[in-house]
Amino acid sequence: MTLKSLVIEVNEVEGPLPPELGNLRSLERLDMQGTSMTGPIPSNISFLVNLTELRISDLNGSSMPFPALGDMTKMQKL
Repeated sequence: MTLKSLVIEVNEVEGPLPPELGNLRSLERLDMQGTSMTGPIPSNISFLVNLTELRISDLNGSSMPFPALGDMTKMQKL
């Protein structure tokens, strides 16, 4: 069994976004909104080439560069 969708919304999850997110290569949807998580967004998120939806908002922390997403050709919603 593989994880296709990861949704973490409107809860008190806090801490940095884990770099292990880049290991979830079968993900098609990643939705992390309304949490107390901090950035930066791990650069290896670009390894998630099967993503069709990526929604990350409400990150705490200073300004940060957004990872390159050029290889994520299946992306439909960002």
